[in-house]
Amino acid sequence: MTNRDQIIFFINNFLNISSYKDNSSNGLQIIGKNDVKKIALGVSYSLEFLEKSIELNCDIMIVHHGLFWGKIDRIDNSILKERIKKVFDHDLNLAAYHLPLDGNEEIGNNVSLCNELGFKFDKMFCDYEGKKIGTLCTNINNINFKDLKKIMKNKFDSEPIIFKNNENFKKIGIISGAAGSLVIDALKENCDTFITGETKEGSPALAKEAGINIIYMGHYNSEKIGIIKLGKILQKEFNIETEFIDIPNSI
Repeated sequence: MTNRDQIIFFINNFLNISSYKDNSSNGLQIIGKNDVKKIALGVSYSLEFLEKSIELNCDIMIVHHGLFWGKIDRIDNSILKERIKKVFDHDLNLAAYHLPLDGNEEIGNNVSLCNELGFKFDKMFCDYEGKKIGTLCTNINNINFKDLKKIMKNKFDSEPIIFKNNENFKKIGIISGAAGSLVIDALKENCDTFITGETKEGSPALAKEAGINIIYMGHYNSEKIGIIKLGKILQKEFNIETEFIDIPNSI
């Protein structure tokens, strides 16, 4: 059994959340019981995620996309009410880590995607309020697009959408989540390929005109790896049981 505050203190420091200017209320969002025997981890908080956490007898839920984004001044719909009420009914804790889990250079989504896809990590890029959150990588193993699709399917259950706009596949920029518009940042770094989760309608045309390959692997699937790795860190640090709750989402 571990104290909740010890877990939150450890994660806050490990991910250095105070160095990020993020509107997603990183850290503990809802306080519950003090003692923690089991941790539930997931990409996004939802009623389904909450109910599965309850079924698994978890004491704290840790997610990438939390319940609160910035200040909440009212609870005026039944969905939000139920999402909050059930947490209190079961005396659970809820914590969320957004940009700090994208940009972490050890277990973050973007560094982890680079490594898991078989690329060589070069450096961080794409400045967001003073913090670089994306990764620049080199395709040292000469992986082709066919190979990449297999890797994404096998490791991330992703069916990627690939827009091929040049014959190169060597210098890659990766930014997980909904970062389609940030293809501009990859272009500034002379990338020939950009990998992200989801996009806006105009991004494929922009990539085509710029001659850069762009690959969409799904927002959810591009952001599973960081929270899974955080769970393994917590297992080792606190000798505590953790469970990643997978709620598949192709978007």
